[in-house]
Amino acid sequence: MSVQVLISTMNESDPIKLLEKMNISSDAVIVNQCGYEKEEIFYIKNHKITYLCCNETGLSRSRNKAISYSNDNDIALLADDDLVYVDNYSELIKKHLMRIRIMTLLGLKSRELIKNSNLMEKKARYWGILLL
Repeated sequence: MSVQVLISTMNESDPIKLLEKMNISSDAVIVNQCGYEKEEIFYIKNHKITYLCCNETGLSRSRNKAISYSNDNDIALLADDDLVYVDNYSELIKKHLMRIRIMTLLGLKSRELIKNSNLMEKKARYWGILLL
């Protein structure tokens, strides 16, 4: 499972400083709305960084462009340039998604397996899972 951060920014002249400021430690696509067109791909610590400069403005256009350039990663995070991620965000996301997958599998069978499913329903509400 891999994580990629899709970043929207405006008039950012140094993508490496932006990545350091945001504490990005995964693949990323940066869409910089700056008034000219440019595409650059580079690697930092084996993470692929796609840096796109564009004439278009608008957050939704920027995010759509980032999505169109995203890899076939399992997880894509939409981010603004003012977010700062914790050191191990990628691993935390993977861990929690695995928990949700396990809870979903349990939730799908819980009605059949557990007569008193109040506890399971509370856990499902916490994770946002619909019990069948």
